Amino acid sequence: MISFNPMTGSLIERKNFFTSIKRIEILPYSNAQTHIYHLIMLDDRNKVMLYPENMDAQEQQVPLHFFNFNVSGNLEGLVLNVSRKKLSSTWKVNLSLRNEQRIVAVVSKPSYLLIVTFTEKVHSAGRVLGNRSVLYKYANPNLVAIAVLDSTHSVLQIYLIDAVSGYIVYSGKQNKITGPIHLVHCENWLAYSYWSEKGRRVEVAVVELYEGLEQTDAFHYNSLVHTLAAKVTALSQAYIFPQGVAALGVTETELGLSTRSLLVAMPFGAIYVISKRLLDARRPLEMTQELAEEMLLPYRPELPIASEDFINYNQSIHGIRGFKTSPSGLESTSLMLAYGTDLFFTQLTPSGTFDILKDDFDHLLISIVLLTLVIGSLLCKRLGKNNSLKQAWQ
Repeated sequence: MISFNPMTGSLIERKNFFTSIKRIEILPYSNAQTHIYHLIMLDDRNKVMLYPENMDAQEQQVPLHFFNFNVSGNLEGLVLNVSRKKLSSTWKVNLSLRNEQRIVAVVSKPSYLLIVTFTEKVHSAGRVLGNRSVLYKYANPNLVAIAVLDSTHSVLQIYLIDAVSGYIVYSGKQNKITGPIHLVHCENWLAYSYWSEKGRRVEVAVVELYEGLEQTDAFHYNSLVHTLAAKVTALSQAYIFPQGVAALGVTETELGLSTRSLLVAMPFGAIYVISKRLLDARRPLEMTQELAEEMLLPYRPELPIASEDFINYNQSIHGIRGFKTSPSGLESTSLMLAYGTDLFFTQLTPSGTFDILKDDFDHLLISIVLLTLVIGSLLCKRLGKNNSLKQAWQ
């Protein structure tokens, strides 16, 4: 492992590990003195190595949970004792897959080093319904989405599993489905793309999880209590996408106020943005007055393609394998990096530039107006004093 200063390029340290490293993760806290985030490395025997090795005593008391899997369907939850540098198994689940079944995709919820909590921001805990009640989201931060594909019988199974407890919160099954399968997991929803053999087309499905009309605990979530997970309601919809899909991603903003958008990489090098409003599992077939008050769109099977929603314009980005998104410091803006054979970086505004001044903003006019108001207020103040003085002498 080579450490270097990113500003100057100077070498800081070179360290050799005489073992095979099978997994590297970033720990969700940094050193109080160096402000460097720690790396944890696991070898084939699950031996734990930390870099840098010096760690604050307070950080060593925080339990860290890990999730392991193999393509045959064996899942395992692990907890890390940082002070002892030891991994302990907490649960094991076997999905009992047949020989023709394989795990083809595993996706967790996004995490970001730029925000204090190391987890995604969920601004609204629920959705206000037309009758003024609230449908609360099931936003479990520990959920992991798993896609299992039976290529022989063309069957796709989707699992949502709590990585801390091993509890299966949701499972769904679809027939006449083949790959490639792409997943994106965010807040209380999961979106995935696949090839429908029945319709001979690419489809994008969305699954949303809700607690119900009563919220259990808004501030402290406990994965070890399964009473809430047993009451979860799952809603799903599928939509036709007229192009192929090479990768999926989702935008992320500072506080989660902006409407999220789904990022779709296409095989011919285009990157397309779909608003989450279009990928809503609650879009109704028949619109009512109550549903109209929720600003829901009526269900349409096809997702429209608009030329203005291609974010790379005439620049083809070849071989895209995935997206990395991050907050920018402004709520309206999300930073996005598409990586693969080519790299493409840009900033996105899913809900518009509501907190950014336009380039053609007339600063001179506003300055003149403000200056005029200040001078006018001073003159009015002076005239008011003179009038008060004259009235006092009368």
